[in-house]
Amino acid sequence: MPTFVGVVDWDDTLALARSRWRARTTANSLTITTEHRYLRVFESFARYAAAHGATACGAVSPELCRNFCGATLRESMPSASTRRFRLT
Repeated sequence: MPTFVGVVDWDDTLALARSRWRARTTANSLTITTEHRYLRVFESFARYAAAHGATACGAVSPELCRNFCGATLRESMPSASTRRFRLT
């Protein structure tokens, strides 16, 4: 299983997250639905962070994380449920 040592970009970080969440799903400590939800949110965050200049997970600031929670969706503000979903 990959580790955070040597993670250099979003592709590596996403691969690590996928493998860890898959292992938890296989061990029945995470449902498949939750695994997919986590992956969907994290992929969205990685795209958002990369678009804002963060080339890797280590380059993300707390401010960028806060901004992601309230970032617009298709030209409109996210609903309260979307903001809560992004916090997970």
